[in-house]
Amino acid sequence: MMLVAGATVLLTNAGNLVGARIYSSSAAHGFLYCVIAATVTTALILPAILLVPTELIATADGEPNRAIEGEPGLRPCEQIRFTATG
Repeated sequence: MMLVAGATVLLTNAGNLVGARIYSSSAAHGFLYCVIAATVTTALILPAILLVPTELIATADGEPNRAIEGEPGLRPCEQIRFTATG
């Protein structure tokens, strides 16, 4: 958890630094360049959505997914059937 928090702070500040450099690159068009950069990075999210496996998005929230969970109605610990020998 500390690694995630540290990476978040580091990457946020790195993004601020890149944004400040883009903004200060041109006195007349710095803001426009920032808007274009933000639009491009937001548009790159759309192809990334196609990389999500269909098994993860096949059902609505809270709905059981047979491809991942196995038989419906059973908890993961109940899906393993033990046979008694003896």
